[in-house]
Amino acid sequence: MNFPGQAGLLLRQQSIEAVAGAQRWEETAIGQRQRLRISPRIVLLTYHVTDRRPSAESDYRAHALSCYRLDEGHWLLAYHQQVPSS
Repeated sequence: MNFPGQAGLLLRQQSIEAVAGAQRWEETAIGQRQRLRISPRIVLLTYHVTDRRPSAESDYRAHALSCYRLDEGHWLLAYHQQVPSS
C-alpha cells in the first residue's frame, strides 16, 4: 500500500498492521469509478473516495487506485495507493 505523508510505502505485514490498528471510517462515499482489466487475472480499479472519521475535523478526500489479482477463485488486493484531493 502506498499512502501520502509519513505513512509512505507499506509492505504486506505493515499494511495488515496499519489496517488492523486504524480507526474505522464512519461514512464513505465512492465516485468516479473506472475499471481496467489488465488480464483475465488482474484488474485495476480507480475511484474518488470521501471518508469521514468520528474524530476528524473534516472529510478525507483522495483519488485511489486498487489492483486486484485472481488467486484460486478469490480476488486479492495486490496494491493500493491514495493521492489526496480537494
